[in-house]
Amino acid sequence: MMRQLFMACLVIITIQLQAQISTTYPKENPQLVEYALNNPSNEVGTSRSSVMLDLPFFDDFSYSTPYPEASHWEDRQVYINNTWATNLVSVGVATFDGLDATGSPYGGGVGSSDTLTSVALNLGGVSNAFISYYVQPRGLGDLPEGGDKNLVLEFLSADGEWIEMERHTAGNILRDSVLQFDFIGPIAINESQFLYDGFQFRFRNISSRDGASDLWHLDYVRVDETPTNQVIDDLAFTKLPPSIFKNYTSVPLTHFNDPGLVAAELRSELPIELYNHSNQTISTEESLLRLRYISATNEVRAFIPPTLFDNPNFASNRQEVGQSIRRDYLDRLERQRLDPAENFQAKMIYEMTPAPQDDQDGILRNDSVVSFTTIDDYYAYDDGTSEAVINISGLSGSAAMEFYNYKEDSLRGFQIQIPRFRSVSGTITLKVWLEDLNTAPVAELAVVPFFVDDIRDTLQAFTTYALKDGITGMPTPVALPVGKFFIGWTQGTCNGNCGVPIGLDRNSPEAAEKMYLNLDGNWRQVSSDPLSAHLKGALMLRPILGSETPLDSELATSTNELKLDEVMQLFPNPATDIVNVQVFDGNYDNYQIQIHNVLGQLVDVSPLQAQLDISSYPQGTYLLQIINLETRALGFQKLIKQ
Repeated sequence: MMRQLFMACLVIITIQLQAQISTTYPKENPQLVEYALNNPSNEVGTSRSSVMLDLPFFDDFSYSTPYPEASHWEDRQVYINNTWATNLVSVGVATFDGLDATGSPYGGGVGSSDTLTSVALNLGGVSNAFISYYVQPRGLGDLPEGGDKNLVLEFLSADGEWIEMERHTAGNILRDSVLQFDFIGPIAINESQFLYDGFQFRFRNISSRDGASDLWHLDYVRVDETPTNQVIDDLAFTKLPPSIFKNYTSVPLTHFNDPGLVAAELRSELPIELYNHSNQTISTEESLLRLRYISATNEVRAFIPPTLFDNPNFASNRQEVGQSIRRDYLDRLERQRLDPAENFQAKMIYEMTPAPQDDQDGILRNDSVVSFTTIDDYYAYDDGTSEAVINISGLSGSAAMEFYNYKEDSLRGFQIQIPRFRSVSGTITLKVWLEDLNTAPVAELAVVPFFVDDIRDTLQAFTTYALKDGITGMPTPVALPVGKFFIGWTQGTCNGNCGVPIGLDRNSPEAAEKMYLNLDGNWRQVSSDPLSAHLKGALMLRPILGSETPLDSELATSTNELKLDEVMQLFPNPATDIVNVQVFDGNYDNYQIQIHNVLGQLVDVSPLQAQLDISSYPQGTYLLQIINLETRALGFQKLIKQ
């Protein structure tokens, strides 16, 4: 009896000690945070247009900025993107994500969150008008659960009252179900209280207001005098071009031309997704596939643009086609002599000119789509955005991503997206394994995770940890042979609410084959574990390779701070060509300056001088890191190049 009681207690203890993994939604949107910081004039409130629009009104949100166009919408609260929804009817959606225009939560408590309000429309001279749109709950984000997490359509009456016309509820949706966009309409705008010059409509979501939760996605909003049904002459791209690599979204620059990587990773086929909204065949005889390499100082055409489609005729409804791509685009790059020391991006463009095509304003925008593949100093499976957050709670729970290294190199550090989820306590140990996760790690680095300041983020809320000796702080790179390796972390000690949140990119479900979890002493591949279907995606975890030690976020946030305004002045800021540097005591030789772009890439390092020439830099935001060579104190300054 005592032995049975002992075994029962042992089972209970074992269950209690087993680590647990959970998923939740991000508490902020790093892309919006960054965009709002760099574009302060666009971030807040409303920018009401003084011009009223005539019908037809149309917007499919197929533009690159994260805010709705001011020509059509007053508010800046919804997030225009291509990553949060599934099965799009046109590239680009407006996501009601429960975050404000700066990417931050509204403060909690179920209530009205994002609002999308049209500019004023001229309806005074019409007898009828109709509105239609497509809507989808959740997508790749959080499900709007419960009967109160709704999306509401409202009309503004002539006496200034907002009147509810439609309310959408998610209903009973399985967690792993694949959702489609539902067509809504046409909804008549035919009451006299709405048929006036200055009429407006708006969409408004009800959410928990504490993060990117209770998501609704809106697309293809149309208002016209005739009923706006699903049929319209529009052939639309529904997805951006993929990475030029089969598996990775980025590879190190020094590996880019390696024969093994080229043979295994470089795409020879490009997937293309389109949607024919008409009830007839649409042809696009004129279509092109463009690929260009873009660095800070040069732009190279990879090849003469070929025709995009072998068969240019598309029947109605969704289409998926493929395009062969010339495999000599690397040779072309070498012949053009793009500086091999420069990081660059591969810019992929799909273009088409369909016919017949409706003549509504804005409908041609979805006929061209662009994407970028970054070639830098790291391998990555993710696209830079996290649609979910995973959290391992319990001592010794572990997670890892598998990578294949095509060229002997040195692993110098990690990039990890640690979303602002809650205050972090405790430790994790970053680890590196070669060939097999069941072998001993070849490197370990115990860290206390933290949220770096916005200005010091190395890459869209990624925190950088350089591999270094725990005592001396000196770099300790790991020699990487050709072959498989793994990077990951093990949860360490903590008090109270344990676990370190890590971003999960759900737009890369195939990366689940490279993702492993160890919650009970055994490693399991996520893609083959039926209990892990909701985890399919890419952990926002990247290995940094090369000969240079990356800028460590812990170093960047060192308490040994150089207060720049006390020792020097940099002006003007923003600047176009020259930034003047005035060191108050005149000792320029005491300082070194490092310049990083918004992606965290090192642009330049040099002794500090009285003038900084930025004339050759692309427009954007840069982070200046200034080091006192005597005291090793660090100072930071954000610089905007106009």
